Parts: sequence; structure tokens; C-alpha cells
Amino acid sequence: MHKKALILAVIAFLLLVSCEDRNADFGKFAAIDFPSYDILRAILGDGEDVEMILPPGGEIHSFEPSPKDMVLISNAHLVLYIGGESETWVDELVESVHSSSYLRLSDGIALLDEEVLDNMEGHIDQGDKDEHIWTSIPNYIKMIEMTLSAVINLDPENESLYSSNARSYIERLSQLDQEFRKAVDESRLKTLIFSTRFPFRYFAEEYGLSYYAPFPGCSHDNEMSVKSAIGLIDTIVESDAKYVLKTEMSASEVESIIEEETGAKVLEFHSAHTVSPADFKNGRTYLDIMAENLKALRRALS
Repeated sequence: MHKKALILAVIAFLLLVSCEDRNADFGKFAAIDFPSYDILRAILGDGEDVEMILPPGGEIHSFEPSPKDMVLISNAHLVLYIGGESETWVDELVESVHSSSYLRLSDGIALLDEEVLDNMEGHIDQGDKDEHIWTSIPNYIKMIEMTLSAVINLDPENESLYSSNARSYIERLSQLDQEFRKAVDESRLKTLIFSTRFPFRYFAEEYGLSYYAPFPGCSHDNEMSVKSAIGLIDTIVESDAKYVLKTEMSASEVESIIEEETGAKVLEFHSAHTVSPADFKNGRTYLDIMAENLKALRRALS
């Protein structure tokens, strides 16, 4: 079912549900995506009060909420989401129910245009904004601060607890941010080379890095043409890069060719867009992911 039709159907359904039924799970917080979930979990100090709508390992670009998801969202104290092209269905829901319990985190961030370099395959509409705002740690800190204010407004009695939790997380993120800056300053190379799509423009802008990738950040394509594969290999050789990066849970058919033709090894660089079911169960955080990315970055730019 088309997302808009689904939204209208669920809204009609909700109007028929009794108040008693709708309040059965009231008190939960709903996070549409993993970055939002991680922020709420950090502030509240417990993930049990947060429901993540996108299933672990899911792909937000193709996700369609179920009626059960929509009911859960409707009952939540606060619905946190990034916003952007992949989550326009949430915007439509907000407009339909006229609720103030939704916080769109992209509203507080200076957005960059989606970028397609000359060498990239795929197409985006002119004027589209890049939605991967959380890949910049300073952006993520701003998102935490926005969410903290919203949570305190809902539960002012526990302001000190929420503020303490947020402050602790922000301090650790700020320290990691400084380590990224130091790693870039001390690196031999200043270009990120990816064999997959590139959802890290905010990250690259933040740390003064250029990049090369065969596909833009929101591309659904993952099969390179021969021309793109040759261009990627030439770029690796010309820059004398020892490592090439790929996004999480992705497989590039040219990885073995890259290693054979250039000797460069392929490393994972995680976008924190989602986590695997196992990582979600084990409580992996955005901070954990970015700390692993720091290790990969040091090697990739060495």
C-alpha cells in the first residue's frame, strides 16, 4: 500500500478506537530511526521506555509503517524523528493529527544539499536536502539538546536526571569529536574513498575531508558500471590509499577486484543509520559506532 494511503487508513482506524484502548500503552516514547532511539535512550537512561519503529537492520529509505506501528506512534508521549525525504510519511501524519508531540530533529540543523559528484552514478532531484545529519558529532550533540528540552517539558520533575544523563553523553561525544579532529590533522591523506554509496557528507564537511564514491548518500543503486569501477581503482592508485571504505551491511561486487588490482583493503565505516538485530539486542550505541569509525578513519587516512 502506498504510504499516504496507509496513513489515511490508519488515521481513520484510530478515530474508531476507544480512548481506553488507545491509552493501553501510553507512556512510551517512539523513535522512528536508530539515531533518534539512541538519543532518547541516553537521556532517559533506559531503552525500555523507547520503541524503535524501524526494525533493527531495516532500511529507512524503503520502510513502510504497519498499522500497529502507527497506533504505537499515536499513543506515544513523544515521537522523535530525523525528517527528510525518507520520513515524509511522518510529516504527513503530524499534519493530519495536529499533534505537538512530534519532534523533527532536522529542524534544528543547517541542512546541506544532496550532492552528486561528476563521477557518481544515480540521480537526485535538484534542491533535495541531505538527511544524514547525525553523521556529524556536533550535529548529534545539537539533536540531543533539542530532545532534552522536549523531554523535560513533558516531565519537569525528573529534569535533573535527564540533564545529567544528557550531559554525560555529550561529554563523551565531545571528547570523541576532538579525537576525530586530531586524527584528521595528523593524517597523510585527506580524502575518504568509498566503494559504496556515501551518506557521510556532514561528517566530511565537519572534519574538512574530501571524498570519492560511486553513488550519492540516498542512492538505491549498488551495482557499479565498468566505467565507475575503473574510475574508483584509478583514484585508489593515484592517491596511494591503503584502505577503501564501505558502509555497514553492504556488499560491493568490486571489493575483491579492488584488493587484487590495488592491494588496498576494504574497511567498514558505519553510518549509524541502523544496527543489526544482534547489535540492537546488545545495546550498541551511536558512541560505540563512532568510536569504531575513528579506528577505521585512522587506518583509511594513514
